[in-house]
Formats: sequence, C-alpha cells, structure tokens
Amino acid sequence: RAHPVQGFLKSPANPYTSGATPDPGVNDTATGINLIQTAAARRIQRKKEEIMKADREVGLQQLVRGAGGLHAGVGLVHALQRLAMAALDLARRGLGLASPGAGAGGGGGGGGGGPKGPVGVEVVAAKSGTIQDEVAAVGTLRANESVVIKPEIAGRISKLGFGDGERIRAGRVLVQLDTSIPAAELEQVRAERALALAKYERAVELAQKNFVSAQAREEAGANLQVVDARLSLARARLEKSSITAPFGGIVGLRNVAPGDFVKDGAELVTLEDTTSMKVDLRLPERVIGRLRRGQMLEVSVEALPGRTFKAAIDALDATVDANGRSILVRGRIPNSDDILRTGMFARARVVLSQRENAVLVPEEAIVPQGPDLFVWRIAEGKASKVKVRAGVRRDSQVEIVEGLATGESIVVAGQLKLNRDGQDVRIIDPSKRGGPGAPSPAPSGGGPVPLNSAAPVPPNPGAPVPPNPAASVPANPAATAPASK
Repeated sequence: RAHPVQGFLKSPANPYTSGATPDPGVNDTATGINLIQTAAARRIQRKKEEIMKADREVGLQQLVRGAGGLHAGVGLVHALQRLAMAALDLARRGLGLASPGAGAGGGGGGGGGGPKGPVGVEVVAAKSGTIQDEVAAVGTLRANESVVIKPEIAGRISKLGFGDGERIRAGRVLVQLDTSIPAAELEQVRAERALALAKYERAVELAQKNFVSAQAREEAGANLQVVDARLSLARARLEKSSITAPFGGIVGLRNVAPGDFVKDGAELVTLEDTTSMKVDLRLPERVIGRLRRGQMLEVSVEALPGRTFKAAIDALDATVDANGRSILVRGRIPNSDDILRTGMFARARVVLSQRENAVLVPEEAIVPQGPDLFVWRIAEGKASKVKVRAGVRRDSQVEIVEGLATGESIVVAGQLKLNRDGQDVRIIDPSKRGGPGAPSPAPSGGGPVPLNSAAPVPPNPGAPVPPNPAASVPANPAATAPASK
C-alpha cells in the first residue's frame, strides 16, 4: 500500500518541494524524509542569513550615529578652545602683557615664542608682629561649690527657710523637720542618766566601805556610760532635724513643701556657690610639659556670644586618660555678676607661649614642594627661591622661624610664572587693576569681542588646531528615520 508520506511528498501542499519538479522516482519513505530534512535545513540557513544582514544594518546605523555625536563633541571642544584663547588674550591685555601670537611686526604671522621681558608678580613685605602658640579645647562649666541638700533622718517638714532661687548665707536653716519626737526622746534619756548617775555614786560610796564588791561598782559605771551615749545620740537626732546651709550661695528650685514626709537621703534642693566657676578641659598629652598653675585661659560660652572671660589654670589631673591620651585641666573663672551657670558649654583657648617680633607672611606666599616650604624673595628686580621653616599659623598669617627677615619683599601672586633664580620680575600694583565696572580691553583683532555672543571666536593663530576626526564620516543614512526610543 502507498504510505501517507508518499502522498504528502507528491501533493502541491508540500512547502519544502513546492515549486520544484516532482521526481517520479521518489516513492521510498526514507528518501522522502531525507528530502524534508534537507529542505528544512536550507530554510533555516536562509533565515540565519536574513538575521545577520539585519544586524549588520543596525550596527552600521549605530556607528554612523556615534560618529555624528563625536563630530558634535569635537566641534564643542574647538569652540571652548577658541573662547578660552580669547579670554586669555583679554587677561593679558588687562595686565599689560603682549599676546603670545604677536610678532615683531604686530601681525599674526609671528613665529611663536612666549612673552618677553620681566614677569609680572604681586609682592608684599614680610612684617613683624606678635604670635601666640595656643591650643583650643571645649569643656563644661561647674560651680565653685555645689551640693544637693538631703536629710540624714526621716521626718515631716515643718518649715522651709528659703525661697526658690534665693541667695543665702552659710549656716542659715533651710529645712526644719518636726522635733516633737526627738525632743521627747532626749528628755527620756536625760532622766535615765540622772538615775544611772545616782546608782553609780551610791555604788562608789558603798564600795569604799566594803559593803559591795568592786564588780558592782564597775557595772554601775558602765551603765552610766551607756546612758551618756544614748543621751548624745538623742541630742544628735534633735540637731539633725534642722538642716542648715554648709556654705553661702544660691538655692535652686525646691522639690518639697511644708508638711511633706521625707525619708533620709531624699533630695530637697540644690545649693551652689557661683561666685567663681570652674571649667574642665581635656588637652592633649603633648602639651603637659607646657602647662602650669596660674596659666591664663580665654573662655567663651555659646549662651553669651561675643563675650570672652579671663580664667586661670587652677589644677591638673594626676593621671592621663589612656583612651584619649589627654589630661584633665581645671580652670577658674570669676563670676561676680552671676551670669555664668553650671552646665554651660564653653570653648577655651590656652596660650602656651607668646613671641614678640615674629616674622609673619601671608599664607599664599608659601610654596610647598614635597616636605619643604619655599617663598620667592624679590631683591633688585630679580626673584630668588628661598627655603623657609614655618611656625604657627594664625588668621591667614604664617610665622617664619627661619629663612626670612622682616621687611623683605616676597611674591604672593604669580609664583607659577617663576621657574628659576635670578629671573627678572615686574611688580604689579593690585590696586591699579581694572575693577568689575571697568571696560574690557579690546583684543588684537580690533573691536571688543562679547563673550556671550553667538559669533564664532577666532582661534589663537599660534595654537595648533587638531583635525576634525569626524569630517570624513559619511552622512547618517538613518537620519530621516525616527530615533529608537
């Protein structure tokens, strides 16, 4: 019988053999299957070629678009270069320097070379002044004396002898507890003592007549001593009912009221002596050898901006903090006007040493090179590079310990144009420069060139212009096609 595959191969609906001449010899099933596989392989190969062709077209479009972007970037760089050269030409004319492209004949065909003649620099004279070697730290203010008033015995408050925030003197009764029970106990012990004293005197008299033994006399004496101790205890309890101020100062806000029952150790009120204040600072251990008692401090507090308080070092801690490698320093500040309070945040400045007639120069005159520092010194119109050793820096001024003397002229602007010793210089007066309102000088080409104008700025004739790498890039064939999102 005929296999179904044979009928399919001979039918016009076969997509793999359609359009081909039917072979009447194809009747075998295996041969038909081979033909189907071969036709399918050819169809797959055609699809691969179509996909590769589409990929090549997309890659070419992207390449062309990238070349167009590169061309735009190079154009922007050229425009910025022309603008920078125009600004440099304006600056040179403002300083009175020749343009680098100006030749001997004044035209644009000069053979190159930089500006001739002395280099323009700004100079100042090294001055003499007073410099202070100091160290700064932060701390907290504390009262000269501070205590929290607490009762030593429990009792009910019968009277308060102060008002909130009142200044009191030493010895004034602040809190009076109820004394009815302590006073009664004292009277009881006094009666017991009178009885014990009579027994002791009777025992001594009988012992002298040998009517009682010595042991009885000793027991009577010991009983009298016990009663005396109880009497002292009762007196102390009665005295503890009155709480007095241990020193003069200002009391804080009370936490109790008359009639309250308080236990021993309860906090009643705070008393502080603010006639002088303490400030505790932590300074690095490297300055321990330069600290001493009586050394002056300058203290300022955040709560009182603009005010500075004079203080003196009162004591140094006996140990150095091993965690922060610092030492605790305590200073004392007079507070006669009671404006300072405990807990205020303070900034302190400790003056370690003070040097008169120190050589001071501006910070911009220092030229660092590796670990060394240099300045350019001007003498008789020539520059020389001098190595210096700096000391303390304060308020944009640097102390020169070695290498420079007072009154010598040094360069503060234009150091980058100096490259050798003995180079000729021309001193520029910064006060004679054109201010912001002065008209801009005209460039070498004629009239002024507005920097914000859309007109192209001519390039510097002496500067080589690199070729445009995108000039040979063909036009983008996909320029008319919509860009891919």
